[in-house]
Amino acid sequence: MNMCWNHRIMKRRDRGEDFYAIYEVYYDESGKIDGWTEDSCSPEGDSLEELKESFRFFRQAFHAPILDYETGKKIDG
Repeated sequence: MNMCWNHRIMKRRDRGEDFYAIYEVYYDESGKIDGWTEDSCSPEGDSLEELKESFRFFRQAFHAPILDYETGKKIDG
């Protein structure tokens, strides 16, 4: 199976407060959201170049709609 994923900003509630973080979001073969990581992600790499590439992927998340952590559906910030 060819699973596709990217980084997305998700809005989550914790103790009555909203917060935003970046998660890995997975898509099925038709492009629909199929799941996401339980924990948020942080940029990292084995080299400075890999870290820069990681940041590039994180920046792309700001160009996609924000998702609700509980449902995976698009929301208004």
